[in-house]
Amino acid sequence: MDNTTTFTPGSNWDFDFNSTNKENNIVDFAREKMSKATFTRDLWECLCVENFLPEEFYNKFDKETMSLLNHDKIQNNARRRVCIYDTRNSDKDVSMETNTRKNWLNKDWPSTRRTDTAENAMPYSHKFCKIFEDKVFRDILLAKFKNSGRCGDRPQPKITGTYATYDVQTPPFKYKVHGEAGQKILSILVYLATKGDDESLGTRIYPGHTVPDRLDFDKDCVKIIPYRPNSIFLFSRTNDIWHDSDGVKHRKISNHAMQNNSTKTRLRRSIQLFYMEDLSAEERSKIYNTGGVITPSAAHS
Repeated sequence: MDNTTTFTPGSNWDFDFNSTNKENNIVDFAREKMSKATFTRDLWECLCVENFLPEEFYNKFDKETMSLLNHDKIQNNARRRVCIYDTRNSDKDVSMETNTRKNWLNKDWPSTRRTDTAENAMPYSHKFCKIFEDKVFRDILLAKFKNSGRCGDRPQPKITGTYATYDVQTPPFKYKVHGEAGQKILSILVYLATKGDDESLGTRIYPGHTVPDRLDFDKDCVKIIPYRPNSIFLFSRTNDIWHDSDGVKHRKISNHAMQNNSTKTRLRRSIQLFYMEDLSAEERSKIYNTGGVITPSAAHS
């Protein structure tokens, strides 16, 4: 770990992004949080970490995300997104280009800002995503999932890009039970809740040895990750394979779902960040030997 001063949550800190030392403190804080995190093994292994970011940085990051959309104009039963980081097909962040192409930005943004780089237009969001590009942090995270048994003894996937969005959902939005898309190596969600929000808005967890189409959204939900401010939820796709008594091959699935049917909290706000690889389904199958009975619907993102 770098020899930098430890950052204390809640301290009176002025985040000057021209200061390398202060930037490193934010990364060091996240490194320490992740190194101490332990797996939850209720159904399939995942990581849940509260107070993931320094408090003052989180508050400014949260405030910045509120400027990205006209939240008051979002209709009911809607999902709106803004890309805050995208290196899937480039060696640099092209999130602003992605937003322009998809017309995702707040139309109230000045035109000069809309075409700017994310580093200048969304500085806190950009610095947040840079945590996940830090080699030490990434190595800590990948080692945890490798050691959890989620990937067994098969080759470890190679990250070729990172993709992150600010995501907002309004009641009665529902996203069905699904397994993670094959090209997503790790899925990371940061809940941008406000104190007192409805905690049942967190990610819904389901058994992992059943294809998603066979799971009932309400009856088969085993756990809901609490929707709390500055909390982070991480999980992986899996290369694990098991055989039933008839010798049929199955793949363990990170079955999950999202919903906002709250009468208490209108905006379910989060950051969704993914480590990606650019292999095709056929290439992944050859490398990881992930064949079996999984239906196409299990790979919905």
